Amino acid sequence: MINLETSLNILVSLFVIIVVIGTVFAIVMVVYTLKTMKKRDERRYKCFYYRKVKKDE
Repeated sequence: MINLETSLNILVSLFVIIVVIGTVFAIVMVVYTLKTMKKRDERRYKCFYYRKVKKDE
């Protein structure tokens, strides 16, 4: 019984570590993609915005 409990604790802690690492990695990836997308979108948005302003005038 003691061995089973310790192995379960080890499995649970490993699972928690994997989940934490996965979550951190996912957050980093999302932030990185959002930053690169934001830069790209800003350029696209500026062009679109200038065109729209010119049309409105």
